[in-house]
Amino acid sequence: MSLDRDLHDALHPLGGDPVADAARVLAALPPGPPPATPRGPWWLPWTMLAIGLAGGLAFDRLMPRPQQPLQALPDVRKENDKPKPPPDVANPAVQTMPAPMLSPMGLTVMSFGTTEIDEPGVGRQELKPGQYECALDTVFRTTKGQVGVYVIANDARVRIDYGTAARVEVDHVALDFGRIFVDAGQRDARMMVVCGKVKLVFAKASGVVAFKPSGIEVLGIDGTIDVTSPIDTARVDKYQRVEIDADGSARPAEKVPFLAPETSWMAHMIQMSADRRELEERVNEVFAVYEKGEFPAEAEREMLRLGPSTAWLLTDSIERHIASDRAYALRAAALLARVVDYASAAYALPLLLQDDVELRLLIFAAVRARTGTDGGTSEAFWRDASRERRRSAVEEWRTELLR
Repeated sequence: MSLDRDLHDALHPLGGDPVADAARVLAALPPGPPPATPRGPWWLPWTMLAIGLAGGLAFDRLMPRPQQPLQALPDVRKENDKPKPPPDVANPAVQTMPAPMLSPMGLTVMSFGTTEIDEPGVGRQELKPGQYECALDTVFRTTKGQVGVYVIANDARVRIDYGTAARVEVDHVALDFGRIFVDAGQRDARMMVVCGKVKLVFAKASGVVAFKPSGIEVLGIDGTIDVTSPIDTARVDKYQRVEIDADGSARPAEKVPFLAPETSWMAHMIQMSADRRELEERVNEVFAVYEKGEFPAEAEREMLRLGPSTAWLLTDSIERHIASDRAYALRAAALLARVVDYASAAYALPLLLQDDVELRLLIFAAVRARTGTDGGTSEAFWRDASRERRRSAVEEWRTELLR
């Protein structure tokens, strides 16, 4: 039998175990060349070949295979009377911005409006609305828009309001004037904000810094912010505000019971963010204040600002209160009529099953106005129809809206 045939037969049953496969190959090999051949041990090349082949097969088995692309699951919706929380509290009709891309430049930038920047190595530019990649140490001037900045190296985020000039580095922001939001991220990073001679350190913390000629205002949103000036120090905790005078002296911290109105300037950026957790937290906080009746004017304004994101929460709240607090339920229904849109209208339809005629007519008019559909019904139908007929009409209308 030829050597080629022997190798073929030896390699055929390889199982992926490098040691066992090598032994199997060696056992099947014929005797080597005569001892006088000046090439070293006869078995060396065949052993190396066998081990290489066996190892290659084993390595191939150990390497992960590319995953097949995930197939989209069919959209299965349950037809229940009681509204359920949507998978995403954000307005489904609003297109969210893409998740930040990993950029070799150091900063991923989302421009909301027109933004002027001065980028190292490039110079002055004007950014139109959209997503960009910029180098670290870029200066942002926002006279016609707002900017969201993601620092890739440490997961930190910076939001820059209108009328602001700020330079963003990997571990600090130099704020010349205006207002910014800073989140140091969750990678044990420390972000420093420098406002002239005053320094603010964010360690696993987030907050808002406003730098004006009269001084500096620091609002704590999460964690603890340490403030140092040439003549004073201060600590800003969650739901606290500290003012630092122009001379560097810090005033006592004051409690801020409702944060949303203080941060309403960045509500649009939160809604457009790829991180839906922040939006969900904001919606839940604002709604809790609204339902309790605390700060009624401020809470209603923030509910309007959040828009359709609050529709399902309002519907659920109305159902829970209509029997015990009709006045609140009707006020909430009037607010729902102002925030609902086509994509969220289906969440309001279960209210058409309630016994309260005024509530039913209010919701019917709102959904009809916001969607341009009436489900093949009329105001007279929702005033007089039985519950069973209304249930069938709700199901048909919901199907039409979700089609």
